[in-house]
Amino acid sequence: MAKFILGATERVKKDDSLPVELLPSNKMLYAARLNNDDDPDVTPVECNNLKMVFEKFQPSFEAQIESTEGEPVNAEFKIRAMKDFSSKSLIEQNDYLQKTYYGKEIMADLDKQLKKNNALKKTLADSEKKEALLKVMNYYIDLLSE
Repeated sequence: MAKFILGATERVKKDDSLPVELLPSNKMLYAARLNNDDDPDVTPVECNNLKMVFEKFQPSFEAQIESTEGEPVNAEFKIRAMKDFSSKSLIEQNDYLQKTYYGKEIMADLDKQLKKNNALKKTLADSEKKEALLKVMNYYIDLLSE
């Protein structure tokens, strides 16, 4: 036998959330911890532009970078403008990253030059000339490292 229900029941969904005044479409609300300071004052701060935000909060962060040898290197970065989020700006703020980046650039430039050097390719094709070139290069490396 089928069950029948006579009458109607109305279910009203309750909304327990607090109403939030909608922001205009040309405004942005950003809520985040911008620095590591333990400031007990949590009152909202009205900033009219990003420059005021960076001046007021002075955002910074610490990161641990792994060196080429596998050792951890601590790095601290300070953000003073939106351009400071770029990789170039972050590299300029850390000595280890600068050294690594410029070393990579030098090696890439050297690689590009060596690939275009036809005389070197011919020299490396002959095993005797290749050995002589390696001896000369090792000699100059030893001189430079002293």
